[in-house]
Amino acid sequence: MNTETALISVNDSISIRSLNYADFPALVQVLKENYVYLRKWLGWTGATIFEKYAQPTAQLKADGNNYFLIMHQQDIAGMIVLEEDLSKSSTSLGYWLAERFQNRGIMKAAVKTMLQYSKDELKLKKLKINCSALNNKSRAIAENFKFNLVAVEIGSLKLNGEFQDLLIYEKELS
Repeated sequence: MNTETALISVNDSISIRSLNYADFPALVQVLKENYVYLRKWLGWTGATIFEKYAQPTAQLKADGNNYFLIMHQQDIAGMIVLEEDLSKSSTSLGYWLAERFQNRGIMKAAVKTMLQYSKDELKLKKLKINCSALNNKSRAIAENFKFNLVAVEIGSLKLNGEFQDLLIYEKELS
């Protein structure tokens, strides 16, 4: 399936679709509203993230990543990113969810759907999740879906001026 037009139904209220140019104003608004909450785990600086998402879609895709919005009804709830080139047999799965959509099972449902999509449609063989050792919600996602912890990089992740341990999880999609 072409990721340019991907629309994936997760359930009655959640869907995943490719990011497109018309989404940028609403996406930037969600990021602004959730900046303090999200930067705790994503380490974004204001200038970096807002400049990145202010770019036209073609420039954004030039970074080699594939961006998907997690939609809750008509609202942008979050994003899933398949990082790097999908022509490879494996890639990293990154994600974030706006604070008001937390604790509803949305990310769990979205990641479950993206695992299946990555295997069946994109023909990927392996996915990775990298997260801070202190990010219990991301760790729970990886562990819930039976990703294997393959490495711990002590003090290699710098978030908001502090070094944390980076956990690297992998899952074979067979």
